[in-house]
Formats: sequence, structure tokens, C-alpha cells
Amino acid sequence: MYDQIKQALFSPEWIERFRRSENAFTRTRDLPFHRLVSFLLNLRKGSTEQELKGFFATLEEQPLASATPTVSGLCKARQRLSAEIFPALNRQAIETFRAGWATPLWHGFRLLAVDGTTLRLPNHSALEGYFGAQPSGPVLARASMLYDLGHEL
Repeated sequence: MYDQIKQALFSPEWIERFRRSENAFTRTRDLPFHRLVSFLLNLRKGSTEQELKGFFATLEEQPLASATPTVSGLCKARQRLSAEIFPALNRQAIETFRAGWATPLWHGFRLLAVDGTTLRLPNHSALEGYFGAQPSGPVLARASMLYDLGHEL
């Protein structure tokens, strides 16, 4: 699965598809497309500055990375990246996983479970305009989760 995601992150088609402007990710920088996405996918525990230093030290296999981007550089690079890459990477990972495994069946059926909930949202005019408002109540939204029991996804 790692190879397919790595190919996607280095693919000119993915870079073009998920950059926010024509000029984004065209020059060689400390945070090219694949490194930026990899950093953002990394489970972060410390401050952004500490995480950048650790991430680049790991990449360069040295205790102190020589060319660590700044936090402001990360923010600028992040602005050039479309957030749509994350659902696309998730779909890619799931498709790759499913392609390698037979779909488990129960009496010939694929088992899926759905659960829903109601979310209480902050009182904000944009949220109220999108989700509607309750008479003298909070702004509420519905959420559903589909779970593939056979693959535990």
C-alpha cells in the first residue's frame, strides 16, 4: 500500500490536481508536495517547530537537520495545498487495501453498519445559514458513519 501512496505523492497528476494555484509546487523548495503532505499526515505531538525539526532530522538521518523549514514556511506551503488531498489519499489507501484482500462475506452478503448522531455546532451565522436553526435553540447538524465490518474500516 505504501508504494501506491508514494507514487501518488510524487505523481505530477496529483500535484496538479491538489495544488491551489498554477505556480504552486513548481520550484524546488524545502517543502515540496510529497514532503508537505507526509509532514501533515505525521501524527504530531509537540509544537510545530519541534515536529518540523524532528521530521527533517529523520529524513536526513542526522540529529540536527541542516535545512529545516520555518513554521511560517510551513504555513505558506500549506496554503498552496488543497485540503481535498486528504480524502483522496484515504480513498487511495482503502482501494489499495481492498484490492489486496478478498471481501469477507456473511451468508453471501457484505456487512456494513451505519450509525448516526446529532452534533451541536457553535452559534455562527454561516453555520446557521447552512444547517438551519432551531426555534430558540442551538445550530444542529447530522452526521453518519458507515463501517465495513468485514474489513474493519
